[in-house]
Amino acid sequence: MNLNLFKFLPILAASAAANAGGQPPAIGDVVRFGQNNYLVVFDFNSMNQFEEFQRNVQIMKASDAQIKNLQEQIKAAADAQLKNSLEMKLKQLDSQFKANDKIMVDGYRFSSGRQYLVWFLKTNICGEISPEEYSTFTFKDGGKINPLEVVSKGGKHYYRKSAVVGLKENEEFQRAFQYAIKMRAEISQLREKLASTTDIDELAKLSEKIAACEKALQENKDNMESKYELKSGDLIEVEQSKLMLLLTPEENAKIEAEKAGKQHQKN
Repeated sequence: MNLNLFKFLPILAASAAANAGGQPPAIGDVVRFGQNNYLVVFDFNSMNQFEEFQRNVQIMKASDAQIKNLQEQIKAAADAQLKNSLEMKLKQLDSQFKANDKIMVDGYRFSSGRQYLVWFLKTNICGEISPEEYSTFTFKDGGKINPLEVVSKGGKHYYRKSAVVGLKENEEFQRAFQYAIKMRAEISQLREKLASTTDIDELAKLSEKIAACEKALQENKDNMESKYELKSGDLIEVEQSKLMLLLTPEENAKIEAEKAGKQHQKN
């Protein structure tokens, strides 16, 4: 089993879109980006479908971490009985991992030993509606709610109020969204440092950095609200996306050889 478990490559939607002529490729299509080829292996056409895939990936990552931990315990075990017990447990986890890996390959053409990227094509911004609004399908201002645009999750109900459509558009949205996450994490780390220092100069520097990060975060928030109608508490629903497999050099060479052969036949 390959324990260098899968990893997702950075999202390259905007750049890849230029290579794809702005049109999303279909399953089985090969898209060139830089020196690499990517094969479209699966289409996600609903939030539930994409979230189920993500849950399955997390389960496999957790299993992989357990396996690595057991391997370290086995190396360190001095007691023969304990080592035997750990090896039996490892064998069981290894068997479960391989079974889950096969399920992922069959279901998504997703293998733990390969690398992938995800292209987002359509993301919905969903605002929460009250139980009363949901029960009557009527907004508080009297406007009618289209039941087909209602999303229920975690005991709450949301209404799809806007959508981000297209490769480039979703890349820009994801960049802004990830930036907000990064800024919040940075502010949290800076506040922890601020609470643990007594140096006057360091306190001033940290306070200045926090203020700058909070300003940048607020500007990003205002921009996302203006551009995408995204507000605190909204649900982000990934409705359409594509799973892309990074092809190996051998697979790339085979593809290039096939292209050359077809071109030769035309000539």
